[in-house]
Amino acid sequence: MKENFILFQEEKKNAHLFLWVFNIVWISYEIVYSIILKDSGSFVRLYVLIPKFVYGVGLIGFSVYLMKKKKADRIKHVYLIAYMCAESFNLYWYAMHSKVAFDDGNVLEFVFIFFVSIFMSKRYFLWLSSIIMGKYIMLFLVLGDKQAFMSLIMYSLLLFVSYLLLNRFSQYLSTINDVMTATRESEKSMVIGKMAASVGHEIRNPLSSLKGFTQLQKEKHADDKTYEYMIDEIEHINNMVSKLMAIAACKRSIYSSQFIGEVVSSTMKEMEQDIKRKQLQLVYDTESDQIKIECDNRKLKEGFLYVLKNAIESMEHGGTLWVQIKEQDEDYVIVSIIDSGCGIQEENLSRIKEAFYTTKKDGIGLGLTVARKLIEEHQGKIQITSERNVGTKVDIILPKEQNEE
Repeated sequence: MKENFILFQEEKKNAHLFLWVFNIVWISYEIVYSIILKDSGSFVRLYVLIPKFVYGVGLIGFSVYLMKKKKADRIKHVYLIAYMCAESFNLYWYAMHSKVAFDDGNVLEFVFIFFVSIFMSKRYFLWLSSIIMGKYIMLFLVLGDKQAFMSLIMYSLLLFVSYLLLNRFSQYLSTINDVMTATRESEKSMVIGKMAASVGHEIRNPLSSLKGFTQLQKEKHADDKTYEYMIDEIEHINNMVSKLMAIAACKRSIYSSQFIGEVVSSTMKEMEQDIKRKQLQLVYDTESDQIKIECDNRKLKEGFLYVLKNAIESMEHGGTLWVQIKEQDEDYVIVSIIDSGCGIQEENLSRIKEAFYTTKKDGIGLGLTVARKLIEEHQGKIQITSERNVGTKVDIILPKEQNEE
């Protein structure tokens, strides 16, 4: 919502600027050319000026209406369409009478081209290019106006330069946006790290006491399997806390050459009980278990665990879990984890990597965030595709070699 509001405000500012510049240039041209230069000392061509005035006022009124409807981004296209209609009438009038009806088109074309790099819209550029180039091609080829050929060359160069500026500005803004996004993610990671360390210390102390009391109860009631189950669960919680604290500590990764198949297999063994408990069918498909990569075994395994856990939890009533390993080119390996679970709605798909965002009732939205952090430490990336009520596919793309700087 906030991003849409910002985009609307920017479009509104650009539309205001465009309307001011366009109408000032247009009116100035009319005063200088139509009145002073061409009609000096003679009766002003009311039959030309009145239709122009009505046309211009109508466009301004419609532009104000679009702004009130929060559709300021359409104003530039409305003016392009209006200009195209006027030029089409000009071409018709020129063909019938060998002269143009409204001869102020050229100066307005410069205004349209000037705003290409301000509007930052490739659609606007394509529309403008089609209208201007089509006009002069029509004048030159169909109507035989030789001067139109020089105009065609000149506008081709201007449009080419405007496209270069548009492309460069787009890349520049994209880079700024990427840097800002990376900064926000870094800040979130710092918050997560501090929170994990703080919560970990607060949980670990009472957890140790709880484990001790449970072990005493187990010794007193040796036949009761409940205490054994409780100890296993406490140990599981303790392991999770230890892992979170290890991540929060930001320990330097220690890379070594590992068989990716062995890392994946050992990860699946840790989830074996959960897979059996949910009666899932596991399909492990690998092109080769002998693919070697440089990785921090502990961290990479932890990243796989979070993704596998999400996949298993998405299948509440059984299903199939596919794990695939394959090479991508010569430098990368892809580990794909595919489930036949509930899937993710399209509107949620872009947000699931955000910290603290979750669609689970009992989730806290950190699993995939931590997994992505661990994968990115290996200079890899996570790609997610999903279809509602069909399943989700998570591709973990990892380089075979680490370029440590």
